[in-house]
Amino acid sequence: MGSLGARAMNISARLALGATLLLLSSLGAVASSRDAARQALWKIFREESGWTKIHAAEALIGDGLSSAVREACQPFSAAPEAAGFPLIGYWRVMARCAPDERARWVAFIREKTENPEAPEWVFAVEALAKLSVTPDAAFAARLRRQMRVTEPSDALFAWWLLGGSTEAEGRAALLAGLKAADAKSRLRAAFILGEQRPGDEEIVSLIEQAAKAEPVNSAAFPYLAAAAAQWQPTKAGGWKARLEELVFSGSPAAVLPAARGLLRLPGRIPEEQLAPLLSSPAAPVRIAAALLLLKED
Repeated sequence: MGSLGARAMNISARLALGATLLLLSSLGAVASSRDAARQALWKIFREESGWTKIHAAEALIGDGLSSAVREACQPFSAAPEAAGFPLIGYWRVMARCAPDERARWVAFIREKTENPEAPEWVFAVEALAKLSVTPDAAFAARLRRQMRVTEPSDALFAWWLLGGSTEAEGRAALLAGLKAADAKSRLRAAFILGEQRPGDEEIVSLIEQAAKAEPVNSAAFPYLAAAAAQWQPTKAGGWKARLEELVFSGSPAAVLPAARGLLRLPGRIPEEQLAPLLSSPAAPVRIAAALLLLKED
């Protein structure tokens, strides 16, 4: 009995050791995949230009690397565009990662909302909405005047800045956007409603209807599917599956919004499935893979 007992204890010890080594190995793999994701984002940030550069920077900020992003961006403050940054995108990043200077960067962005016919107007208004800026009375009044001469799809960002679905006129505009004939309006309405809790169950139902009616290959589909999944938890499974399909087989333009939608849903895609996407020739796909690898559940 003594010999058998000792043998049993030895087997138990080996099993425990094996389980521990397996756990450590899996933790190492997770750490490795996270490191690879961060390295991919920094590479994109250094080598790409335009809004892709901004999206990589914001992904790094979302991973808690605000100080590092600020340090990397600071040398280009005098001429961001010469370094490949969209001007408003650069200011948006700096407002997020340099809170002590936020007012300065927000003021720069707000200056670009003076002329509603300028191409940068819509990007400036969108940036202020994403930064959760609350317009004062004079600015709000100016936005309402400006919306009369802008495209309806551009005006949706102004309605978001003014309160979105929590404000009666904004609610009406977003509902019209969901039903609009142009995909840009449907995309933006879905994006905005994904960013803020819709004001009532009618809007939630309309989001689902719009998502069901949207062609899968439409630019608006990942945004509608993400909003439908987020605000209808009991039906999220089906939409989540559609978003996962887009991550692996969608166009580069669809992969990133699909990944962002998945970030707000429970569960993680296995890292061994995501890791190969870090080698994609398309930078938006690499950003999407990095976001999902860094996802905390």
